Amino acid sequence: MIPFALGKAFEREAGVEFICPDKAGRRLEDMQISRVSTDSRAELEGALFIALKGGNFDGHDFVEAAADKGAIAAGVSQEWYASHPEVVKRLRERKVMVITCADTLRLLGLTALAVRNEFQGKVAALSGSCGKTTVKEMCAAILKQCGNVLYTQGNFNNDVGVPLTLLRLESSHDFAVIEQGASHLHDLERTCEFVCSDAALITNVGQAHIEGFGSAEGVYRGKSELLTDAFARGKVGIVPSDSPWYERWCTDFAKEKAQRRLLSFGSHDFDFVKVSNIAQSPQGGICFTLTHAGQSLDFELAMLGLHNAYNAAAAAALALSVGADFAAVGRGLSACRNMQGRLQLIQRGNLALIDDAYNASFDAVIAGIRTLASFKDSFKVLVFGDMGELGAAKENLHRKVGEAAASSQVDAMYCIGPLSELSCSAFAGSRHFAAHADLNAALAELIDAKLAAGQQVVVLVKGSHSMQMHQVNDFLLQRYH
Repeated sequence: MIPFALGKAFEREAGVEFICPDKAGRRLEDMQISRVSTDSRAELEGALFIALKGGNFDGHDFVEAAADKGAIAAGVSQEWYASHPEVVKRLRERKVMVITCADTLRLLGLTALAVRNEFQGKVAALSGSCGKTTVKEMCAAILKQCGNVLYTQGNFNNDVGVPLTLLRLESSHDFAVIEQGASHLHDLERTCEFVCSDAALITNVGQAHIEGFGSAEGVYRGKSELLTDAFARGKVGIVPSDSPWYERWCTDFAKEKAQRRLLSFGSHDFDFVKVSNIAQSPQGGICFTLTHAGQSLDFELAMLGLHNAYNAAAAAALALSVGADFAAVGRGLSACRNMQGRLQLIQRGNLALIDDAYNASFDAVIAGIRTLASFKDSFKVLVFGDMGELGAAKENLHRKVGEAAASSQVDAMYCIGPLSELSCSAFAGSRHFAAHADLNAALAELIDAKLAAGQQVVVLVKGSHSMQMHQVNDFLLQRYH
């Protein structure tokens, strides 16, 4: 982590109070913080420990344990400070600086901002209804051709994960690629304050988190917070030109469009990065061409999903906007593969498993069905679990999944979850199950019969994280090895 001065990190924040240690304690203006942690089990020598409170835990219970491990400062809530005078007294006697505030989560964000302000490299940020993680990985792969890159790991894309990612910045990094998730209005607004991106990209605006955003309009407004922040600081924003929201962006950000700070990626000649000639390769991957500033590159990637050509264009646009050259785009993308749980193809003889079970928005499910349908001369099975956080649209969108599977000539659909019963109603001959064990047994019976008849079988497993669709993957991989 890039060190920062403790006093400077919070100097403009109202309501933050420093409770200095007794006598021989360090002076506030002299305290340099080189480690911030919310985990009392971590290495804490010389660290600032911030006590976060969640639904099932309270970090305040571990403040003294953090001091035992060498923490020199503790960020706590004003409520806890007022109700634990004896603990505070012991901390002060141990020369631990106590920092009080109304919201320790915001305190964490401000420490991330302090590190971000010391960072000399470029920061690329992205959000969207789906495709965020794939685009993030692609962008990082490109930027690795140009320097040292920090990028979001796992699902660290929320109010806690974004600051923790920024706190991993080192002076040796040249770039940071920060994924920002959102399920409600103002989610991105909050994390944008700490990210301070040099370029910000929206992968798409789709049917995801409608329950939190309230409507498709709410999703658009929520995702566009990423652009509002970037433009307010004179930076670049990038959007998909093939989106039905593109003209709305051009209207809402007309000034930035005229200044060429609102850029786009997609299939049009005016795009900052254009994608064309998209096709499935004979080897089962994808082929496409990217064009930028009069230069073109042809790709053949070992990745499933024609939509990943658009993800590649998005990643290229974001990387180019923070300093990558077009040659680096070619080298970086050529190394990309589908990630585990995201259209990952696993071959077991005549059985092909497409593991897309990490999560499921409506748009991602439709993309998965299209990918499944691209497997010709195979018996195609969709295993589908409920999609989450769709609000009033949940019933209609689950029916549309069944309709999409039927119109794509999927051969069989096995479902689990109460909402997926609506998917089954739109797909003649589909089957619904109450438990994973029952689904797995029926699925094995179907696969065994098709394999015994000499058929190729392709199974796509897709569902929201809460549906634990990995249980189906685990079963198949154990049975067919």
